[in-house]
Amino acid sequence: MKKLSLLLFPMAMLLCPQQTYGQKWLKKLGKSIEKGLEVAGEVIDALPVEGTTSYIMGYEIKIVDCYRVGKCVLIHYSVLNQSTSDKDVVYYNENNEKKTSFMAGEQVVSRPTFFYNGELRESNVLRATFPSGIAVPLIMLAPIDETATTVSSASLYFGDKEHFTVKSIPIRAITENTNNPNLKCDYSNYNVEFVSAAKTGTTAKLTYRIKTIDETESVLSFLPFENIGGVSAEIYDMNGNVLRDVNVKFSNSDSDYETTIPSGIPVTMTITANNVSVNQFARLTMKFEQFGGIVCQIRHNNIMLK
Repeated sequence: MKKLSLLLFPMAMLLCPQQTYGQKWLKKLGKSIEKGLEVAGEVIDALPVEGTTSYIMGYEIKIVDCYRVGKCVLIHYSVLNQSTSDKDVVYYNENNEKKTSFMAGEQVVSRPTFFYNGELRESNVLRATFPSGIAVPLIMLAPIDETATTVSSASLYFGDKEHFTVKSIPIRAITENTNNPNLKCDYSNYNVEFVSAAKTGTTAKLTYRIKTIDETESVLSFLPFENIGGVSAEIYDMNGNVLRDVNVKFSNSDSDYETTIPSGIPVTMTITANNVSVNQFARLTMKFEQFGGIVCQIRHNNIMLK
């Protein structure tokens, strides 16, 4: 999945400014940051009045988004090295008494995972080289209870003392990227459109269109359901039975589990189920992997076959 991660890195940089549903969230986040910003005493005087940005050790750091992908919450930072040369810094050190961490609900994440420069990172000590004059994303993430709607507190430490701490950060839920209330997609950068569900004899065909929201193409790879023979789509009928004769096809690929979605161009996905004896499906689920390790879902409930 390394290829997928590399392709998604530029996509991750564009997640927060989506005009479709990001602007209201950013306004809400700004108000929360104004009320809840805390930084180390060494840098508090350098903070702007609105409190949306911190300046630490020659870096301009801000939170630009906080959102849920599958069961994980991702806090998306923008880090700008303001010096005239590339700089190396430790942004997580498990040996420090106070370290990078965040809290949501009753959960305290003292050892989060990070996404930086096209790959997931998790280790006792993490460092990175930030290029001069270029704002780059650093994403901190962890599995968080699905009922949590707010990150109570997030602290990003640079070195062992200076930190950027923000409280009461709303977690943006992905809700506006499909055309049907029964159709959900965990990943904000995909727009999934339900087209049709038809049954001829004992064969049912479900048709969807998928496109990316930003200007970067991506590879969409579905994960197989091993308990039903390794197929890419799990379908339950209204009697609770899982259908086993199912296949997936894309309009631009011969593969039954992977396709490349061009920038702004929808790809048609057709799911065919054989030996179907009902006129309604209880649930269709497709799992795919983003950021090289986070499992997301496309799920459609209560599908009528016409």
